[in-house]
Amino acid sequence: MKTLAEKIAVMQAFERGEKIECDVGEGWKNCPAPIWDWYETDYRIAEKPKKKVKLLAMVNGNITKRDGISALCYSNEEHEYYIRLPQFDVEVEVDCDE
Repeated sequence: MKTLAEKIAVMQAFERGEKIECDVGEGWKNCPAPIWDWYETDYRIAEKPKKKVKLLAMVNGNITKRDGISALCYSNEEHEYYIRLPQFDVEVEVDCDE
């Protein structure tokens, strides 16, 4: 059961046009026209979808072998002056822009 402040936040989000989900004991489902029956139903602001993005690991191309790797830089695209280190690439989840 949500507090009064949580209920107000969900209803205000609906008024701003955000998507709302409801659960009557069968799991969260899209709720385009909520009736706000907080006794029988729980409501929440729909979670924003996420997408996986691969970040490419790189180091400054001016370092020498004796300098070692002091810091990796990550980007979603390759850059001309950086050396790629694919063994250090990572995948992260980010919010999608709808």
